[in-house]
Amino acid sequence: MADKPIMRDPMDSEEAKAMDRDNSQVCVLCKESFVGWGNNPEPLAKYEEGVCCDQCDMDKVIPQRIKEHNNGGQI
Repeated sequence: MADKPIMRDPMDSEEAKAMDRDNSQVCVLCKESFVGWGNNPEPLAKYEEGVCCDQCDMDKVIPQRIKEHNNGGQI
């Protein structure tokens, strides 16, 4: 049986890590620096203003969306 090639995560390379360091952003909600794509901060901030970090998305944005959904869109 032939050996299978080892699959490596392309984001685990030194080049990807360096690229991540260069692609830091600032969260529009908490103003902290983060690395990654970011998340749509609406309804707490306009997407045109920027993106939010994963922590704010989980702690602030998603609960607010659920709250608004459960209230029929009313705040």
